[in-house]
Amino acid sequence: MRRCHEALIAVLLGAVLSAHVQAARLVSLAPALTETLAALHACDQVVGQLGGQGVTNYCPQAPILGTATGWSEEALLATHPDAVLAWPEGMQSARLEALQQRGLVVYRYSVRHMVDVQSQIWRLGVLTGHQHEALILINNLEVEQRETARRYQFKPWLRVFYQVWPVPLMTLGQDHYVTHALALCHIHLLVPQTTLAAPSVDPEWVLDQHPDRILVPADQDIPSWWAHGHVPVRRADVARLERPGPFMLNDLPTICDKLRQ
Repeated sequence: MRRCHEALIAVLLGAVLSAHVQAARLVSLAPALTETLAALHACDQVVGQLGGQGVTNYCPQAPILGTATGWSEEALLATHPDAVLAWPEGMQSARLEALQQRGLVVYRYSVRHMVDVQSQIWRLGVLTGHQHEALILINNLEVEQRETARRYQFKPWLRVFYQVWPVPLMTLGQDHYVTHALALCHIHLLVPQTTLAAPSVDPEWVLDQHPDRILVPADQDIPSWWAHGHVPVRRADVARLERPGPFMLNDLPTICDKLRQ
């Protein structure tokens, strides 16, 4: 427990060094960031957000400016934001640079490890003036991590392939926050040796690794090649797990239990 608190303190101290000044009008270009802003009770500061099929409208009063693959720069400029919030892994860098060239302040939130999720929550708390709420969310996330690790500490490790997308077949990289999260319940993801966040792989490579299970998102089809491999396939709702924010671990025990059935 002491190590967890020390890690949390390190996160907060590191984030303070790069903390933003407070901003009253925010545009969020990532649903995960909008979800965190809503959890911080800062929706009144959101003047624009992205929507799309399957995307929850976390701040109903904020106009929808488009989707991650197609949003209106003119509509964004019309909101007169103090800052634009973006997740660089899910956004074309050229579009963000174009906003900066127009004189807009753009804050990028890159998440690779679980500790980056905590840092992101704190930075958004500072930006919106909701540091107290940020500390509560970070503490809750820490508690969930400890409880999950304790619940599965004596469970055997399972070797699992995580299907991010069926065609082309894609998975997660070894240095991904979801990979780290699943390790809390002794799930070892089979990933190729690459630095890519979501590499493409060949189904034959997967079957040659002799996985214990294959995890397929609930909203995706199960490719026919998994049936030929005679590997148990488990479907689960991984939407919240893949969305880095204060609630990303809420469904983790359910997912892990399904894999262990």
